[in-house]
Amino acid sequence: MVLSLVTAHIGTHSHLSWDHILLHITLALFWVSIMLVGYLMVKKDARKRIVQMVSRALKQKT
Repeated sequence: MVLSLVTAHIGTHSHLSWDHILLHITLALFWVSIMLVGYLMVKKDARKRIVQMVSRALKQKT
């Protein structure tokens, strides 16, 4: 959904430079990741799973 909004936005501004387009894509991805993190924080079972994954990864490194 966000990607379609971005592509539609780019379509209306076809004269924009690639730097500007990349900036918009980066911002969109940034917001998506923030929303995903927020969603996972709300879901406690998902939070436990993330903690387990992180602790497992740390144990493997040491």
